Amino acid sequence: EAHRTQYGVLAEQMMRVLGNANFFAFTGTPVPRSDWLRNTFAKFSPRGERYLDKYFILDSISDGYTVRIAYQPGPFSYKLDRGLLEEFLDSEFDELPEEIRVRVEERVGRELDIKRFKVFLEDPGRIDRIAEYIAGHFRENVDGKFKAMVVAASRKACVLYKRALDKYLPSDYSEVVMTFQAQERSGVIDEYKRELLERYKVNDPKLAVEKIVEKFRSSSDPRILIVTDMLLTGFDAPILQTMYLDKPLKGHRLLQAIARVNRPYKGVKEYGLVVDFIGIFDELEKAFAMYEKEDLKGVVYDVEDILRRFRETLKELIDLMGSRPRVESQEELFRSVRLKVEEIARDKRVEEEFLKKYHVLRKIYEIISPKLEPEERDEYKWLSDIYVFYTKSVSEETPEDQLARRYFKKTVEAISQSLKVIEKEGEFNPFMIDKRFFEEFIKRKDISVEEKASTLILQTVKARRYVRNDPVYISVADKIESLLESWRKKLKTSEELYEEAKRLWEEIYELRNEKAALKFGGTEFLVYRTLMDRGFSKKDAIKITHKLMKMIHDKISVTGWKYNPKLKHDVEGIVAITILREARKANLETTEAKKLIELIVKRLENVEQSEQ
Repeated sequence: EAHRTQYGVLAEQMMRVLGNANFFAFTGTPVPRSDWLRNTFAKFSPRGERYLDKYFILDSISDGYTVRIAYQPGPFSYKLDRGLLEEFLDSEFDELPEEIRVRVEERVGRELDIKRFKVFLEDPGRIDRIAEYIAGHFRENVDGKFKAMVVAASRKACVLYKRALDKYLPSDYSEVVMTFQAQERSGVIDEYKRELLERYKVNDPKLAVEKIVEKFRSSSDPRILIVTDMLLTGFDAPILQTMYLDKPLKGHRLLQAIARVNRPYKGVKEYGLVVDFIGIFDELEKAFAMYEKEDLKGVVYDVEDILRRFRETLKELIDLMGSRPRVESQEELFRSVRLKVEEIARDKRVEEEFLKKYHVLRKIYEIISPKLEPEERDEYKWLSDIYVFYTKSVSEETPEDQLARRYFKKTVEAISQSLKVIEKEGEFNPFMIDKRFFEEFIKRKDISVEEKASTLILQTVKARRYVRNDPVYISVADKIESLLESWRKKLKTSEELYEEAKRLWEEIYELRNEKAALKFGGTEFLVYRTLMDRGFSKKDAIKITHKLMKMIHDKISVTGWKYNPKLKHDVEGIVAITILREARKANLETTEAKKLIELIVKRLENVEQSEQ
């Protein structure tokens, strides 16, 4: 491991003893360049070849293993004095030392004025003001979606933060995770230690800390961990999204700390966020001065960079879909939304581009919405209306959509009043709608033929996607495809499309009624309809269906039967023998009989297990 110990005396002796060995150095952080006595390239790399192999941060983001990290400054008045910040950045330390041993106190004193740092960073008044800010930011942007971490400058500061946060948030929301000493010299820490032991009914604070960490991962509370050293390396909790940084860190220590918020979470986390109360990100180049710029590409992004990304993506989507129209009523807006959804449903390329870019936009919006101009919010609202109507009318919800109300609260707030109109006018759900509603809908005079046609066709699209394994829809699948092809390519007039769509829905309702009257299950009805469509009489189709299902029922009732070679072979054999025998009686040609056999087997494979 390319660790700092590789530059010590023991490592040097090992290399001499193993004089003929080749050494390969593995490192998980970018490589320091400033100190040539402790430089991984100088120590391990052949001249002219820096890396044998590399996998950088941008690679990890591209592969989906991590998400980007954004940073934003906390209120300016809370930041570390510039003179102190530069003093820290110019020192050899990666972080502010917690404890200073007597034997190195003189040397450290020359490097850093520790007392001046601690007076500022442990000031109860400053901590209280920051805690109030954190509480507001957490409630507005994080709570109910993700969790957070406060990184304090010292163990005493951790306790002070806990006391302050308890004033502004429920006490269950936050917990301190830090090491404790047997004999604490600080009265503030000692008092908190006694409280912690009593609260968790343990004799060792380590046991309490273990319980806290486990609860953070698995329970709703705590929602904020307060740390200074523990958990800044190696701690993996994907739900952790925001870090409130109030401790001077730099170099590899800063990289390791902020990486706590870069784990993906349920597909809804586009960025981890670091709120900087120190001002370290104001001096980004100095904070990472020991690293090569190439190694640091993609490490962190200013919130302003994210805002630019949002605006670029917003412009691309507006260029694709057009700007929000100026309308006088929600009904007019709804009609405009419906027309845009038609465009999406008709063009696969437009559909893919819109969905991909909107999903990115929705995640970014949660971070930067306060920075947007009113007209930008209106354009985003317009795109959100289109997306929501698309998912209601055309597509099936993704797992991300199902989480939207919780994780994209600002987007839910942005969606316009027109959705209420959609509920009344546009939502024509093939699962719940009855024939009476359908008949009333097609008689309405206030809706044009074109609107009626597009509404029925959009629901056909939705039906095809949502219930692709429903036997009723499978039996009219070819007609659905033909209708959609005519609609997409504009091969027919609105009147022709409307009449065709109306006939198709009437047929769907007739099929449902027939299925109910015959008391057939899904698979039985599918076999029956397949036989009917190939010219068998109703009487013969019912007889063959009963006969066939009796022989194959036990086999197709096995979950995953189509992936079992023996079961699939048995089903194919039974279907083939039965259909060939009945085809002769019905004077069906062998070629047509074979096509019928293939179709029945294929449809049996496609019917959902719940329909068996």
